[in-house]
Amino acid sequence: MELKIENFGPIKSFDDNFQRLNVFIGEQASGKSTICKLVYFALSLRDEMLDLFGNTKFFKTENCLKFYNSRCKNRFMNYFGSTYNMNRFNIKFKYESNNAIELNLREPEGQNYRFLNIAFNDRTKIESLLKSIQDYQKHFAQKDDEAEMFEYKIKKEKIINNIFDYFGFTEELIYIPAVRSIITTMSLQEQDLQEIFQTNILETEDEDDENANIIFKVDSITKKFIKDIFRKIKPKFVDGVDGLLKELRSRQKYSSRTNDFLNEAYNYFEMILKGKIYQKDDGEFLKIINTSKAIRFNLASSGQQECVWIMCYLFLIIAEDKQVVLFVEEPESHLFTKAQKDLIDFILLALNFKNKNIFFITTHSSYVLTEISNYIYAGLLEKDKLPEIIKKELILEKNKSHVFFLKNGNVRPVLKNNQIIESDFIDNEVNNEIEKLFNALLENDNAVN
Repeated sequence: MELKIENFGPIKSFDDNFQRLNVFIGEQASGKSTICKLVYFALSLRDEMLDLFGNTKFFKTENCLKFYNSRCKNRFMNYFGSTYNMNRFNIKFKYESNNAIELNLREPEGQNYRFLNIAFNDRTKIESLLKSIQDYQKHFAQKDDEAEMFEYKIKKEKIINNIFDYFGFTEELIYIPAVRSIITTMSLQEQDLQEIFQTNILETEDEDDENANIIFKVDSITKKFIKDIFRKIKPKFVDGVDGLLKELRSRQKYSSRTNDFLNEAYNYFEMILKGKIYQKDDGEFLKIINTSKAIRFNLASSGQQECVWIMCYLFLIIAEDKQVVLFVEEPESHLFTKAQKDLIDFILLALNFKNKNIFFITTHSSYVLTEISNYIYAGLLEKDKLPEIIKKELILEKNKSHVFFLKNGNVRPVLKNNQIIESDFIDNEVNNEIEKLFNALLENDNAVN
């Protein structure tokens, strides 16, 4: 995958490719999430096309490409806001399949506004895929015979595979934003909100639904995250990690490798959370490790509330044998340095579980960066020369990681010879201001004495 950006949001210029692990570090509002959301947007256009199978409006449209293009534009604006007053920009994303999409703003002659233009490099192929979806809808809707319906289900699978081929990936997309603790608040309020609107707010599909907009005054990525937690994640952890693991192992036999990964994931979950989560009729609870004490999860620390949903996703990646493209914003939020290290180790464990997994991480933490650097470095050494303290299942394969530093609208890679993170970057860029202050105090103390 490759992304090129000119003058979008805080990013003045960016032109690079991505690897299995991609880390973005920089100050607040430097553009870390902007890059991640652009990648996520481009990849999510695959799912936008897949969603057309169940779209009755698409069934009736006469211009398939215009309909799809309009939905892509709406998705872009749901992620990034209105383009009405944006400065001109150019964005190009190249998929693993070598197909590409370009986005820019155009200004109609004589007008004082700009509109979003989205162009696929292979328009003919896109039109062909869209037409095949519409043809499938029309013919399948008329079939009553079970054999014919089975035949069209096979045709649907072929269309889906063609869509996967065009976009160049089959992995599930997961975006975990930085506002994770909102889930705990919403867990307490969900019943009240449902009573107010007399509907299940979490089942609302229509982005334009008035009630949904009142409930979810957030961007579409956060909205999807919230819905997925309530629909897909929380129900699986009703009896905690122990209950989920027991159920899964009763239904299938894992390989020894998967069992090893699951045991490691279980240990990280308990070690970082310092307890075990479970649900009862009256709410969610955290049982404190090595005690009989349990507290309501909304009374747990902010760090525990922030990291638990990341860990749920990571655990399921392994337990359900998933291949994913995962985006995690600020995994270190509200965590002590040891917990930051352990959570990054958990992330690397999930990344390495499947060779096709691709992870994007944004961070402000030098501790996160240093731990990742350690396992990049470990990947350069001969296995028989690795110290025992290194966990081999976390080692990052050589030339399969990218680390980017963002500052003043510019983005630069900070891997020395594409292998290890520049030590002077970790020492100087991240800690320079603290060292300046300490040296000034030390000089003043020497002058007084």
